[in-house]
Formats: sequence, structure tokens, C-alpha cells
Amino acid sequence: MRSLYNKTYTILRSAVTRANLQKRFSGRSVTGERTRILNETTLTGRLLYYLNDKKNEQGDQENMNATNLLGKMKKQAFVDLGQYDIKQINCIFNMLRDRHFLNNKFQTLKLLQNLDHEYMHRLNEMDPEQIFDVLNSYMAAIPNRIIQYIFYKESMNKLLGIKETLNKEQIIKLIFFIGLNKKHVKVHDILRSLLNLLGEKDIQTLSVEDICIICQATFKTGTKVYNKVFLDKIVQYLNDNLFLLKDPALFIALIKTVRQNRCQTEDLLATISCTMFFNKTLQYYSFAALSHILAVYSDYLYYDENLLDAITEKSIRILKEYHFTSTHKYFLENPRIKDIKTLLWSLSNLNYKGLQADDIKDVIIPIIMKRYAAGECRDDNMSLLEIISHLWMLNYHAYELIDIVLTKENVQKIRATSLQNKHKLNQLLSCIFFEDRPLFQKLNIHPQCEDYEQKFQMEKRPLLTKVMKNLESASCSNEITKFELGCQIPGLNILGITGYKKNIYKAVNIEVLDEYTVLKNTEDKPTGPMQLKLRLLNGAEEGLIVIPAKDVEDYTDEELREYLGDEIDLVC
Repeated sequence: MRSLYNKTYTILRSAVTRANLQKRFSGRSVTGERTRILNETTLTGRLLYYLNDKKNEQGDQENMNATNLLGKMKKQAFVDLGQYDIKQINCIFNMLRDRHFLNNKFQTLKLLQNLDHEYMHRLNEMDPEQIFDVLNSYMAAIPNRIIQYIFYKESMNKLLGIKETLNKEQIIKLIFFIGLNKKHVKVHDILRSLLNLLGEKDIQTLSVEDICIICQATFKTGTKVYNKVFLDKIVQYLNDNLFLLKDPALFIALIKTVRQNRCQTEDLLATISCTMFFNKTLQYYSFAALSHILAVYSDYLYYDENLLDAITEKSIRILKEYHFTSTHKYFLENPRIKDIKTLLWSLSNLNYKGLQADDIKDVIIPIIMKRYAAGECRDDNMSLLEIISHLWMLNYHAYELIDIVLTKENVQKIRATSLQNKHKLNQLLSCIFFEDRPLFQKLNIHPQCEDYEQKFQMEKRPLLTKVMKNLESASCSNEITKFELGCQIPGLNILGITGYKKNIYKAVNIEVLDEYTVLKNTEDKPTGPMQLKLRLLNGAEEGLIVIPAKDVEDYTDEELREYLGDEIDLVC
């Protein structure tokens, strides 16, 4: 126990003091493919080190025997591995992590295949710990290929078949290895079932590495966590261990899960903000880390202007210092297009005004263009379309990207994907229609009508319901004959009310600033999408009435009807 504690302490201490911990270097696997090196400078490498507490260290004699056997396997077509015990075979496999032993890719693949078959023959004889030792050897030698091997697949099946007999540590190890297979059709159900095997007492005694292993597996596989005890444990751990903010890898792993499962609280976000400023932890974060941090705030619609200023300033500084060379050389601090997209989404969603147009034009756009030219996002038109939309929300028109994305062919492909993507495309086209009519005519691409289910949003907006109800009985001295609830801007799915003259002519738009459309920690500051909607409606011919939530709450029905009548008479 003491040795485990010392190892955990060493890992955490190293995270704080070593500047290169944020860096993630790419290298070559034993089979020659480009891959990420799994060592103590990567989160996965650190978690592997934590899990593999035996570390499989061999003595000189064992290494010599393994070297001799490896030499035989290289020279001979067949070597009877059945005469060697599992420890000796593990020793051979562990030596494969050093590419100097093998410099022929096809020879290496053949050796790996032979070892894989030998492990398969012995699988039924192995206990869980022996299986995990072998899997650790696979991760050391071929982390990018492990899920392709028969032993990985069959060992997962065996362990899942006896999952109820596994102890807490073994369940955590199994979660780690299951999380590697992101595309398995049942991975979500499997991970949830494994997490549910942990009782409340087990969850309360999880170490930060255990928590990160679960977070990493569920986030990478896109698995929503329904275990409230575990989610509460993450929030509690963050609140009680603020020193973790100095360890970017572990901190980001936790907050990504907080965001994914929407278990943020205002207290947690306020505490994180204060800690970052008080302990000056922004210096530890890469561009990707900054984008993940801001996304947690944006997803919860929590506005903290000081934090927004600080993160935006540092992000732009990182981008200005960044010199693009190749998409094949990856360091964690190097911004990718998807990291830039996350940052822009967060800033636009939070209706932030501090990002300068010159920085977008001279810094952000050139990096996106260079990385795109090098092949990044070449087959991902939606990412670029989303970036264009985020920038448009920030009142910047990225014509360089529009020329790339909004072609007839690309639009046709986007419309053939998901309903959500169609909404995003419609929103952008609507923005262009309202704010850049020459561009709209040049593109000659029109938004398509899409049905929107109002029920879910209306359940969250009782004040909008109250306004609609009173409008129908309000007395106006104008010719308004009908009020209709709907989304006035195609693709921008925020409900509002439209008043019509003679039942067909639009005369007025009425919007309510309620909890659904206003940022937390502010006084009636609209969210980014709501601010965009107000901007577009303000440029339309119809009148616009914006009602703060407090007015709707404070007025009686009679007072509200009188107020609405006066406002409508004023703008019509």
C-alpha cells in the first residue's frame, strides 16, 4: 500500500514540476506506423504506469534468455513456444517495444501473430491478473494495434464473462482496456455495466487515477454516465482537491466528463475560476486544455468575463507563437482545427465580445487554412461550417472558409447526413440571407424548411407561455389579428412570437429573455444564439419587442396585457 501511495505521489508531483508533461510526442510503433508514445508525459502512459504496479521488470538473465529466443524466432520459420512458461513469453513480448530488436515490419508482424496465437492457446489457463499483465505488454509494444489482435478480443470476452467475480482494481483495469475499443457496438452498455459493479463504498475510495481511467474510457467512447454516485464523486473531488488544477492532464480528464454529463454547478465553476486566478494555473495549460476548460463554462452557459478575457488572451498568444510545420508532428500544445473550433464555439455561445476581428483575420484564419491545406479536416466539411457559423455569431464573416465549404456539392453531402447538421446549415444560410444578401445571391443556396418539435423547449420556458397566453387576450389599437409561436429564423431553434396583421402579414416579433436564453451569472445578457437572433430580427422590417424575465414575473396577467398592448402599439 505504501509503495502504491509513493508511486501515486510521484506521478502527481512530476505533473506539477515537469514542463514537458503537457507535450505529447508522436513516434513509431514496433510495426513502423506513426503513433503516440505512451510514457509518463502522456495521460494514457501515466495511467498505464499506475495500473501496471508490477511493472514486469526482468533481470539480466531473463533478458538474455528472451534475447536468445527472439533471435531464434527471427531466424526460424517455427519455434515451439509451448515449452516456455508465460513469464518467459511475456519477457519476449516486452522486448518488442524496442524497435532496435526488429527492423523488418513484416517480420515483426509475423512474430506478433505467433505470440498472439500462443497467448490465445493459454488464455483459459490464465487468471485475471495474468491476462492484464499480457495486455500491458501489448500496450507497451503495439498500443495502436492492440484491439486488432485475437487475444485482446477473446480476453475481453473472458473477463466480461466473469466480471461479477472481479475486485475493484480489476474492474478499473478492465474499464481501461474496454475503453480502447471506441467503435465496439456495445461499448456504452459494457462500460455502464462495469461502473455499476462498483458499490458506493468502492466509488468513494477511488483514487484520482481510478477516476481518470473511468473518465477517459467513457469520454473517448462517447458513453454517457448514469451513475449519479460517480458523477457526484468527480464534482466532490474537484471541489476538495483544487491542487489538481496544476496537473492539466488529470484536471482536463475530469472536466471533460463533467461537461459530457452536464453535472456542472455554479459553485464548482466559480471555485475553479477563483483557483485559476489565485494559484495562477493558466500557465500550465495548452491551447487544447484552454478550449476544454472554456467549453465546460459554455456548455453550462456560465459567464465569467475575467476568465474569458484571460483565456482568450492566452489562446491568441499561443496561436501567434505557433509555427505550423506538419500535421504529422503532433505536440499537445499545438492547436488543431478541432481545438480552435471548440474555442470559437465557447466564445460565441457565451456571447463574448472581446475577440478582436484583427486576431481572427491575421491569426486564427491563416492557421486554419494552413492546416486544412495540409490535409486536416479535408473530409470534414461540417467542422469548417461550424467554424464559419461560430465566427458569424461573433459578427465576423469568414469568406475564405465560405468559398471552400459552401459549394453545391458539399451542401448536398451535408444535407445527406443528420438532421442536426441540416439545422446548422440552415442557420448559417439564414444568417447570410439576413446580413449579406449579395453573398446569398452569389451562393444561390437556400435554407430548407425543417420541422421543429416545440414541446421540449416550451416545458423549459413557462414565461414564454405566459406571454403567449396574455397576447391572445391583449387589446391593441393596431391591426394585429393573430399571434403565432415558432422559430422565426430557419435553423436557429429558439422559439419566439410573431404577430400578424390580417392573419398573413408579419408585423412584430416578440422575444422573452428567460433562463433558456440568458447567461448565468449575468443580468439579462443573452446567450450567443439568442444575441444572434435578436441581431437578425433587429435588421428585419418587422418591429421587435424584447421582454426581460423579471417584467413577466412581476406583472399580473392584467398588467402584462396592458404592457404588451402598449409595446405593440409603439412599434407597429
